[in-house]
Amino acid sequence: MLFIGGKNELVKAMRDEASYDVIKIWLFAGSCILLAAVLSPFVWQGGLALAEVSSNKETNGILSWLGELFQKATFTQVFQATLGVLVLLGLLPLIDVLRGYPRVGHGQFIVKNQAATSHLLLGFMGSCGLLGALSIGMMTLGHWHWNASLKLTVDFWFWALSAAALSAVIQEGFFRGMAMGVFLRAMSPAAAWGMTAAFFALCHFLVTRPAVCLLEPDGFSMGFTWLGSRIADFADWKIFLKEFMPTLLLGGLLGYARWRTASLMLPIGIHAGWLFASSVHARGVIEQPSNFPWLGYAALVLTLAMALDFLPVRKPAHAAPKV
Repeated sequence: MLFIGGKNELVKAMRDEASYDVIKIWLFAGSCILLAAVLSPFVWQGGLALAEVSSNKETNGILSWLGELFQKATFTQVFQATLGVLVLLGLLPLIDVLRGYPRVGHGQFIVKNQAATSHLLLGFMGSCGLLGALSIGMMTLGHWHWNASLKLTVDFWFWALSAAALSAVIQEGFFRGMAMGVFLRAMSPAAAWGMTAAFFALCHFLVTRPAVCLLEPDGFSMGFTWLGSRIADFADWKIFLKEFMPTLLLGGLLGYARWRTASLMLPIGIHAGWLFASSVHARGVIEQPSNFPWLGYAALVLTLAMALDFLPVRKPAHAAPKV
């Protein structure tokens, strides 16, 4: 009895310590977003100045390339790039302050995946194929139209695939690898799954915006103006359903894939396929105003989720003991 009581106390102490790591994950994400709002206007103004200088006189190759990028970039893209750099710079310090725990049967650790390649390809082809089928179906019904001016060159496919793969690896490493790993140590699998999906959807919703009209495009407070307008979008139920809900469902699917396989290969494949198909869709498909697409995205996510139950993958020991 003394041993059992001591073990329960140890598990409870570890759960309490893991709760602090949950707070650190949320604080890290919020701090990066706020710091991006502070720094992105300065990056934006500096980039525009560089673009003007490089267009008026000859500069070295790197400066000319950066100048061309900023000349074509929107403020949303600059905000996202600034945020990405901040996250990458802050990952090592974050890992250093997170507490490590021995394997005592709580949480779920990433294990070696014997079917890594097949899971990667299966996830990619599944999400990419279903999104492609949705686009083709909507174009067949006349809701969407193909952009005939788009040139499907080798460079286009290469950069679309490379960007999707790199983004998926980085995001899955953070959201399903680090964040969900911490959440699983601090709470039950169901609660960790839900929190990871909400964390993923909220972060994406706040930092992604197709277009925004800034009243003071040259002001150094426009980062907070941009962010504030995005927060206000939560009050618009159409935007909420079309943009937040599909991302929330996608986050739930990716979390389930990680929990089901105790590996990041299947989530990376699903996420990369989703990003690749979305990139082709964004450039190649002209959407007509419709409230239907979010229902289609939701149906695709649920279809993928149900398909996971038919995969020949094992369910490893994952559940944290109840305290």
